[in-house]
Amino acid sequence: MRYPTTPHPVAASYAAAFIVLLPILAMAASELYAEPTGSLDAEHVDDSGMRAVGLVFIAAPFMYLLAVPVSYAAGLLLMKLGLRRLRRFLAGAAAIALLTALVLGLGCAALAGSGSSQTLQVIGIGAVFLVASTLPAALCWWYLAVSPLRE
Repeated sequence: MRYPTTPHPVAASYAAAFIVLLPILAMAASELYAEPTGSLDAEHVDDSGMRAVGLVFIAAPFMYLLAVPVSYAAGLLLMKLGLRRLRRFLAGAAAIALLTALVLGLGCAALAGSGSSQTLQVIGIGAVFLVASTLPAALCWWYLAVSPLRE
């Protein structure tokens, strides 16, 4: 496999931000083809899934604009820490994702005033989702911005 000759951290950040948002967009697109599951009464069907899809599609450009500088900062942080090998880079990205899930989960639980079991559920679901969406993005970032430096 031939690597690019120069590192491209800015291009890597744009590509990684797109990859991070793919699971969210895929879930929203799958909801478009799903049958409505709930009903409010005999005449009305619950359309909350379609409203959520609309919100995701409206918010997607703003999430992308937020994800680009976050990807850039996280990638540069991992490079500054000396994590230039692929496994170490992915482990560092997973650690950032887990830390983010912990902070966001505790913040959401504090705002909602929920109990400890619900807090653990929110943190666990957030951690799984963030790690699953972060690792492919980190792989893309590593390939575009870090691997040329290893030559």
